[in-house]
Amino acid sequence: ILVLGGQGVGKTTTVSSMMVERCKRFGHFGLTVEDPTECDLDGAHGEGHITQVDVASVEGGFEGALKRALRSRADVFMVSEIRARQTALEVLSFAPSGRLLLTTMHAETIEQGLQRLQEYCHANAPAQNSTAGRNSMLADALLMIVLLQVHVITELGAAQPIKRRMAQALVFDGEDSYAIKQNIRDGKFSNLTSYLDRQKERL
Repeated sequence: ILVLGGQGVGKTTTVSSMMVERCKRFGHFGLTVEDPTECDLDGAHGEGHITQVDVASVEGGFEGALKRALRSRADVFMVSEIRARQTALEVLSFAPSGRLLLTTMHAETIEQGLQRLQEYCHANAPAQNSTAGRNSMLADALLMIVLLQVHVITELGAAQPIKRRMAQALVFDGEDSYAIKQNIRDGKFSNLTSYLDRQKERL
């Protein structure tokens, strides 16, 4: 699950809440890799448990901590933010393993987020890895994309503008699943807006 948004919209709070709810509800073991830790999640949550790893205290830095974490037996993982190519590749390669991974990335739109991931996959990639193959990696890895935005609303008579956080989710499941994934494989990221609108209408 990829959570996108600009600075200060609540990306880390959102993935942290997802992690806690998952561990509480299913009694899962959760493991985070963060740089730095922002929310205090360490400890028991219902029948589940979360262990937080602050990479500042781990030899090998972020990439070393991430590789070790993904080899563990945790049920659900949280990676604080994708900021570099190697992190993106580790996360995308691990995602189809059958275990849930939550992460965030700075992007203002779903299209921008996918383009940024695509750039990470393409950068310095071996020549034999085709664009289609790398886009397929994106399509196969993703279960849901959540876009967080802050809208500033000026209401008549209000002393100050009101900031409202809005969340939109593109779910890779149900009747739209094949079409969404195919558009990603084809690199047609702009087409995804129509599926986002259709899913909102069904809610």
